[in-house]
Amino acid sequence: KSEEFLYQVGVEVPFLRPMSVWINASYNPITTGPFRGVLLHLRGRLRVEAFLTDIMQNLVGSKLPLRLVSSAAGGLLPFKELARFHAVVMLPYSPQLCMLRHLFRMAVPTFVPDRNL
Repeated sequence: KSEEFLYQVGVEVPFLRPMSVWINASYNPITTGPFRGVLLHLRGRLRVEAFLTDIMQNLVGSKLPLRLVSSAAGGLLPFKELARFHAVVMLPYSPQLCMLRHLFRMAVPTFVPDRNL
């Protein structure tokens, strides 16, 4: 329900956020070559994002056949490029982050840490 509408008008109405219906991309991962990867999406809130990505890549080494890519490395990515990653690991700063809805709409496998992290 829309709490703001209820507060202002006194009428309870159902409310559903738009599910990124304008996105025209679907999950289509790159299957060969050096650009196969998992996007580490930190929303630019971490100044050492690229450094953290390098540390994580070194920790997993060759055990992960995909490379980790920092979202800070390429700036903003078009939706069709986001859909090319095998998965996205998100460290959101807010549970209402729009990117979660976008990735869900594109059917990209998305990993989000436990609330305690």
